[in-house]
Amino acid sequence: MSTNYGNALTDLGLRQPSGGIHYDPFGMAQAQTIWRINGGPSQMSNIIDIQNKIKSRDSSVMVYPESLGFSMIAYKWDITFDKANIATLTIDYMGVYAAEGYSNAQCTGVANTSAQPIETHPNFTYLQLNGGDTGFDSATPLAGTAEGTRYNNAMFTKNSSSNYWAFNGFGVSNVATAANKKAGVRQYLKPMWTVRGTIFLGPDHLDKAALMTNHVGWRLHDPDQTTLITPNSLVGALSGAYCLLTTANAECIGNVNQPAAIKVVYDIMISGEFPWDPDIYPTMTTPIFPD
Repeated sequence: MSTNYGNALTDLGLRQPSGGIHYDPFGMAQAQTIWRINGGPSQMSNIIDIQNKIKSRDSSVMVYPESLGFSMIAYKWDITFDKANIATLTIDYMGVYAAEGYSNAQCTGVANTSAQPIETHPNFTYLQLNGGDTGFDSATPLAGTAEGTRYNNAMFTKNSSSNYWAFNGFGVSNVATAANKKAGVRQYLKPMWTVRGTIFLGPDHLDKAALMTNHVGWRLHDPDQTTLITPNSLVGALSGAYCLLTTANAECIGNVNQPAAIKVVYDIMISGEFPWDPDIYPTMTTPIFPD
């Protein structure tokens, strides 16, 4: 008489009828498989072997078992020990189901202000020659006149060897009945938009993470802003010249030799009325998302 003890639960053992697949609204998918393994002392080598396969990126373990039309790679695993010398192995997988091979950007926008020199205010004028005399454009409310007869009493110093003038601040009014509310003002609060985004790059697009981290402080290349700022209505239709990449933090998810994805968290600062000065902030020569 033969005795059948069922599945020996070696190697991966027996897959359990549990787990699942989760699709998020940004193009990423995660899945989980659960396996039962003979976890007694005599079979610990099997559990260690499974961990080694995971660490070495063995395709029989690392790729999600079913075909979903896109690739999912294991990036995390967990082993727990139960009664009767049985161990439970839980493997978590991640992949990009979006057709582009990278997720949609998850964005939040913050409107704030940034202190800027008062000379950069659009209502601040400049000295110019008017028929041989130096004066101001009378239509602008900030600059005043060279003689300081207006109540804001803007003070300027002329360069002795040229017609360039340096702003020295707003002085105290010389009219006793009209206090100069601009006295001492050297800065103003310029409205600014900052967009923080998160994007996941699949295995075929890992080079995009390096492009982003290596170009912090650069203006975006058109039309990268339409991918990194979604929806476009968040800040309106902009060219890349108005979008400055100020931070980019990359995180490898899974094994560094074959990650499930690269997660990049980035900040983009919107310049406002004028584009970022290309002499100070160059434009990226290579687009991040050329396709």
